[in-house]
Amino acid sequence: MTLLYIICNEAHYASEKVGLEFQTKLLNINLTAVDTATQKEVDMLLVAINKNPPIMNLDGYANINRELITTNISFMATYLVVLLQFKITEQRRANLNV
Repeated sequence: MTLLYIICNEAHYASEKVGLEFQTKLLNINLTAVDTATQKEVDMLLVAINKNPPIMNLDGYANINRELITTNISFMATYLVVLLQFKITEQRRANLNV
């Protein structure tokens, strides 16, 4: 569980760093010192980053982000409830047979 938290948290920070911090650095460039073609390229790159934010995934299987932690915890809780229901049913049957 700790490993999952570390992986999800680092993926979140990496996505944030590539997205927000890189955009901030691009916006801080003095565009008056470059030609118009470069200005257009920087603007197009900013638009591309806005429209397609960086997403880390497991080869298309699942996105690695902080939501994966809560999803995994809810899955484990559901699995434990089902196991408890089987155990309770088994104990009731054992008590009825005695």
